[in-house]
Amino acid sequence: EKNVFRYRSVNLTSKVKYPLPIPLSFKVKKVITEFNPDIVHIHHPFLLSSVAIMYGKKLGIPKILTLHTQYEQYAHYVSPIPERITHEAIKMIISNLAYKTDCITTPSASMKKNIENYGIKNRIEVIPNAIHLISFKEEDELKRAEIKKKYNLKEDDKIILFVGRIASEKSIDKIIKALAILKKRSIGKEKLLIVGNGPAMDELKQLARTLKVEEDVIFTGTVSYEEIQHYYKMAYVFTIASTTETFGIVTIEALASGVPVLAIRAAGAVDILTD
Repeated sequence: EKNVFRYRSVNLTSKVKYPLPIPLSFKVKKVITEFNPDIVHIHHPFLLSSVAIMYGKKLGIPKILTLHTQYEQYAHYVSPIPERITHEAIKMIISNLAYKTDCITTPSASMKKNIENYGIKNRIEVIPNAIHLISFKEEDELKRAEIKKKYNLKEDDKIILFVGRIASEKSIDKIIKALAILKKRSIGKEKLLIVGNGPAMDELKQLARTLKVEEDVIFTGTVSYEEIQHYYKMAYVFTIASTTETFGIVTIEALASGVPVLAIRAAGAVDILTD
C-alpha cells in the first residue's frame, strides 16, 4: 500500500486476534525521512509509541497522541498477570508517554475526564468520531427483505440489534439475559440479532441455550461495512450494554439510521445520548 510501512508483529494471546508490532526495523528511518511528515500522530501508547516519539524529536515536529481505548478495561487479556498490576502499569505507561507529547486528542468528554484522572496535565482536545451519514439514511427494501429471509425473520418480528465485537467487555450477556426476562413476561415477537464476531461467541451461544432463548437469538457473524446499514434499518431498537466504550460509533450509526438506542449509562453513551 502506498505510504504504509508495516512492522512485523506477534499475537500477544490466543484469546483475541490482536497482533503487537515488534518495534525494530532497519528500513523505517529511510521511509520516514523520505516521507518527511509535518506531525507524528500516535494511536497506541505501547511499543511503537517510543519509536514515534524518537522520530518526532529528531525531526522537530509536533507529537500528537490520540487515546480512544480504555486500556485498563482490557487487562484480563494479559493473563496470568493480576489485573490490578496491569491497570497500574497501563496508567503509568500512558502518563509517561503523555508528557512527551504536545497534545492529546480523545473522542469524548468522558474519556477526557478519565485521562485527567490519571493525573495528566497536558492539553487535551475532544474530537468526536464521525460516520458517513448519507449511507445510513439510504433505503433499500429489497436488501432488507433479503436479509430477513436469510435469518428467517418475519415482518412482525421486533428486532433488537447489537453490532460490535463479540467479547466479554461488551457485556452482551446482559442483553441476552434481558431478552430471557422479556420472553418470560410476554409472548412478544422479539428477536435479538447479534452482528459481529469475537472470542465470546461460543460462550454466548451456550448462554442462550441455557436460558432457553436460542431460537430468539441470531448470531450473524461478521457483516461487511457496506451491508451493515441495512441491518440497522431492520431494527426496532438498538442496544449496547458495554461500559468500556470511549465513544461508540455504533451508537451514532444507529441514530443516523433512525433507530432508538437503549444503552447503559456509561462513558461514550452519556456523551451522545440524552434521556
